[in-house]
Amino acid sequence: SSAASDVYKRQTIKIKEVMHVLKNSAALYGASALAALATQLHDSPPSTTQENLHAALVIKHNLDKTRDAYQIMSNSIAI
Repeated sequence: SSAASDVYKRQTIKIKEVMHVLKNSAALYGASALAALATQLHDSPPSTTQENLHAALVIKHNLDKTRDAYQIMSNSIAI
């Protein structure tokens, strides 16, 4: 197998590991849209670098939205 193929396999394994943690954590805290996205990426990781970069931007956007929502919720219940 080629070096590029080995790198791709390692990247795919790493993506699946990170998405597994993210989907479970997101589901645990009620971030269902983020959990669904992470599940999709875990089950079918992107096949190209461009798709991986796009998926990373989508994940970051969803993480930011989730963080902002929790911050608002936290501020509203602060004593």
